[in-house]
Amino acid sequence: NVLQSLWQYAEAEPTKTQEVVAVIIKHLLAMKTRMETIPMTSWAAYRWIDLAFTAEWVLATAPQGHEAELKELISMLHDQGNDWDSIFRDPHGEHNVNVAQGLKSAAVEYLASDGTNASAYTALSRQRMAELDAQYGLATGMYVGDELMPDGPLSSPSRGIELCGVVESMYSYNIMLSTHGDPAFGDRVERIAYNALPATWASPRGGDMWAHQYLQAVNEVVAAQSNPHLWTHDNDMSETYGLAPNFGCCT
Repeated sequence: NVLQSLWQYAEAEPTKTQEVVAVIIKHLLAMKTRMETIPMTSWAAYRWIDLAFTAEWVLATAPQGHEAELKELISMLHDQGNDWDSIFRDPHGEHNVNVAQGLKSAAVEYLASDGTNASAYTALSRQRMAELDAQYGLATGMYVGDELMPDGPLSSPSRGIELCGVVESMYSYNIMLSTHGDPAFGDRVERIAYNALPATWASPRGGDMWAHQYLQAVNEVVAAQSNPHLWTHDNDMSETYGLAPNFGCCT
């Protein structure tokens, strides 16, 4: 997300904050205008949480007189976006990366609230983590998701989890930690970072991260072309190491 890259740059370079925020606000308000006549659909409707978090960051940092418009945008994102409360009641068939991004929805919604019921939002975030563990959990702290979330009884670890799902889960748990202050989310980030993340990278020249798996499986013994294979939505090269062994989105 380009906007998140921009505000992270502003945090690293405080002297640039006002300049960067002005650019972000222009983009957000242009989106708000478009959304008034063309509602979100498809991927945008699933991933509205990330855009809402950016708007919340601007509100907390330097809204430059646009508080009312930014709050209206956050409300529009919530109304037009998919309902993550409903999705987490049955995530079967959902895209694993969308689920990873949606993990932080309770934290993001709390930031947009009036600040009451903090414990309820924390409990909801913990519940989502626990339910994923119960239905799809892996030893690495991740969950099974070979592109789409499988039906519960079919959650074999051999189906794997996508690299994009790993990094988006880490990002969500970081936001959940900073919002709720619950160390359980920090423990989960650490568990994923020291297990799932390094397992899916390879560095042919050492430390360069030029090769990765599209899917990693905790019980795989070889990283080779596999046909037939247990995963159902990705190609037979998905557990090999390469620049783009399946879809290029993780590259």
